[in-house]
Amino acid sequence: MPRILIIEDEPTTVVLVRHCLQNQGHRVLEARDGAEGLRIAMEERPDAVILDVNLPHLSGFEICEALRRADFSGAILMLTARHSMDDKIAGLSRGADDYICKPFDIRELIARISALLRRRARQDQNSLQCRLGDVEVDFAQKQVRKAGKPLALTKTEWGLLSILIKNEGRPVSRDQMLDSVWGYDQSPSTRTIDTHVYRLRRKLSQEGNAEPLIENVHGQGYRLISDAERSIPVG
Repeated sequence: MPRILIIEDEPTTVVLVRHCLQNQGHRVLEARDGAEGLRIAMEERPDAVILDVNLPHLSGFEICEALRRADFSGAILMLTARHSMDDKIAGLSRGADDYICKPFDIRELIARISALLRRRARQDQNSLQCRLGDVEVDFAQKQVRKAGKPLALTKTEWGLLSILIKNEGRPVSRDQMLDSVWGYDQSPSTRTIDTHVYRLRRKLSQEGNAEPLIENVHGQGYRLISDAERSIPVG
């Protein structure tokens, strides 16, 4: 279920876009000003952002630039009443993937968001392998190897590992795990989530080294420790 953040201060636009995105099966997040929108985007790392330009506190241009500086990999579509070519160039040059002017056709907006999500999925597939110490993850085959030997993960453990890798070095909250791995139609307890993370952490733990790949960040959730922080040699 892709998560899409709408950063827009016009209530009627938010209601329309939210309704149509939810009908397409997307999980929708909302912010009504630039500062709040940037905070949510940084914390939640949605799959796509629909971004107005003229916003209170921070402009859409500033938000877009800040997100790309922070290596935000999600799609960014600017939806704005600013029609000039200079504005379009400014948005695209700051990292936006697409630019739609108001008034707009909601069908076009949904089609463009869908196209951006497909493109993002293809780009993700171009980075299908990663290495975590002696653990190799192959996203194309959905396989994990530890010290060259296959490591069996359950579907839930694979989902948890995927979201932790996507946010390497940053805490992932239990709510984010719930949304990404279980979906909001299910409601596992905090204890259940912790149990699955504990089992995954045990499977990934380094032989002969007490340092885990996954750590509990008090009050924030779990995070995958980045290569720069690990003392385990890679390769």
